[in-house]
Amino acid sequence: MKTLSPSLETLPPPPAGKTGWPWTEAGPSSENSARVSIVMPCYNAVTYIEESIRSVLLQGLPNVEFIVIDGGSSDGSVDIIEKYAPWITYWISEPDKGQSDAINKGLAKCTGDYFNWHNGDDVLLPGSLIETLTAFEQYPDALYISRRRLYVHPDGRVDPKSDLPPSCLYDLRTALLSGCPGPQPGSLMRMDQVKAAGGVDINFVCCMDEELMMKLRLQGPGYILQNPGILFRIHPEQQSTLLIKERIAEKNLIIESSFNALPADHPLKYLHPSARICAAQHAMRLCQKQQKKMNAFKWYLKSQWLIWREQKAGRPIEWVD
Repeated sequence: MKTLSPSLETLPPPPAGKTGWPWTEAGPSSENSARVSIVMPCYNAVTYIEESIRSVLLQGLPNVEFIVIDGGSSDGSVDIIEKYAPWITYWISEPDKGQSDAINKGLAKCTGDYFNWHNGDDVLLPGSLIETLTAFEQYPDALYISRRRLYVHPDGRVDPKSDLPPSCLYDLRTALLSGCPGPQPGSLMRMDQVKAAGGVDINFVCCMDEELMMKLRLQGPGYILQNPGILFRIHPEQQSTLLIKERIAEKNLIIESSFNALPADHPLKYLHPSARICAAQHAMRLCQKQQKKMNAFKWYLKSQWLIWREQKAGRPIEWVD
């Protein structure tokens, strides 16, 4: 499949008033020849998709395979995709069964060494993929490299970059307790490991990223870099905001399946009850954030019951650091 490394000058001119990255400014370039496959699942993302597409195309790598799977958008997204079609490896617009289905459809077209999907409302930072590929040289045992993110609010305000801990191994204890092995946006995963895991679970609508990356983390090391690699947009229409019930249910499924996958004699198997408590408290906080007071109270009661049960049995409770 074709791969291209366009320059700022060869891409279509930006819309009026758009300046800076990735409109009028380019990022660094590299001769790293590793093939990177990026799948963009999208549906009715016309507000953000052009900026998102450009942030992938201008990563400055010579061997990026960019695949766009649109779910049959009717808002003008397809017009923008067609505008950038000469620099897109493969694209299609047709109804699908949701984001997970779109990701797997794109994955089936991928031929790269490394893989990730990139949502149509997020923006890779300049040089992000170069930094992540370089990290695989530093951490050759990594099955994935995760990136921190900067949050973009609906008013366009970007949270300032704060003091961040240094790059490090993503601790398996933390991953098991939280049901999260590191952020997926901006990351890269080894393609052979992703395909061996079967891609994402098509039954997940929110936490397919955590489910897949947890499978990888149980198979081997994953690392998280110090510097942010992506602008992660917060807006009312995103699935993680709208589908709170599904998000909570999927998080609990990840925790149960992860501990079930551990051998009986694994030294971290004992964390299972603590992970359930952490999940209940996480669900409570999500419901509080969405002003769902009765649901928040339900999860509060469940967490307290789980805590009482462990304390009665004399078992220690551990928390996410």
